[in-house]
Amino acid sequence: MQLVKKFTTTQKGNKRTMVLVGGVILPHGTMSFDGQGSEGSVESCHARYQGLPKDLQLQVAGLFHATTKACEKIAELKPDIVILHTPHGMSLSKSVGVYMNNKAKGNALWNEKWDEFQVEIPLDNELALKLIQHFEEEGIDAQGINAFARTEAPLRWGEVVPVWYLEQQFKTFGQQLKYIILSQSMKRGDLCNDKMAIGKSVARFLAKIDARVVFAVSGDLSHAHTHSYTDIPLYMPDPRWNMPQSSKAVVFDRAIEGWATSCDLSFIGCGAQLPSCVEEIIWDITLAPAWLDQAIELQPEALSCGIGGFIVLHGILSQCDKKIHSQVFGRFAPTYYGMIAVAFCLEC
Repeated sequence: MQLVKKFTTTQKGNKRTMVLVGGVILPHGTMSFDGQGSEGSVESCHARYQGLPKDLQLQVAGLFHATTKACEKIAELKPDIVILHTPHGMSLSKSVGVYMNNKAKGNALWNEKWDEFQVEIPLDNELALKLIQHFEEEGIDAQGINAFARTEAPLRWGEVVPVWYLEQQFKTFGQQLKYIILSQSMKRGDLCNDKMAIGKSVARFLAKIDARVVFAVSGDLSHAHTHSYTDIPLYMPDPRWNMPQSSKAVVFDRAIEGWATSCDLSFIGCGAQLPSCVEEIIWDITLAPAWLDQAIELQPEALSCGIGGFIVLHGILSQCDKKIHSQVFGRFAPTYYGMIAVAFCLEC
């Protein structure tokens, strides 16, 4: 894949480098909040945590820790703007949706629980408008969404869960950021080419602005896992959904981890456990695409809500000529869907 020239933008005669400083993949399963229950920090989470089987306690506690550490890594980059890609926001039938309100607010309500987790964030609607105009110039089908004019855009678990984790770390570092929210369209279409084009277009947009930007993907892995850790209804799919189970679920989740770590291609077909990546590694754009291709091939059976965002993020990263450090903080499958926390950091 041919890399583009180094992104620069000029303001008042000063040359500035590309503004993308990182990317992050965060789960939006509300059960991750129960992972903090071991410390009793939230009474309801503590109560649920204490009632879980030991194996499930380890899963949700690990998930909470991994998501927190990924967000801590992102906060260390000191971004000004977070562009959040969500698959569960206010979706348009064919177009990428760009939220145009000046703030957004909501809670993580799911199965009548977790509504105590709330966020309220400022949106950069001026920059959002520029992004829409940029998409139009590049032939990307995108439309603005203005929900309840002069009030907050509504948020639910798909946005609240990852933003809550991010905001906890930003507050720790004394940072106040603005957000742009991109909502994935309902269109199926050509999954790979459509989403890759969006990512590359976003990368070109970032060349035009003067801010430190993180691209955050809200998305979970395969939703076709067997339910090996629990049969507690709160953590299970509604029976009316008729969620399938497939042996491809584990293979899909492994492929996304292989993509995030640009693992050696000899591991793709062997089924062996991937090498542990406790520390960050240099992400290799020559190895990562084959892993992503495998995940895309498995998607019809794996049913991942995050795959669109993963492809968009790959499109963005593929346009960068800086060294990219990636780190997988944890991959889990505590219930019928898998979750992963990954941070990508660009060298300055």
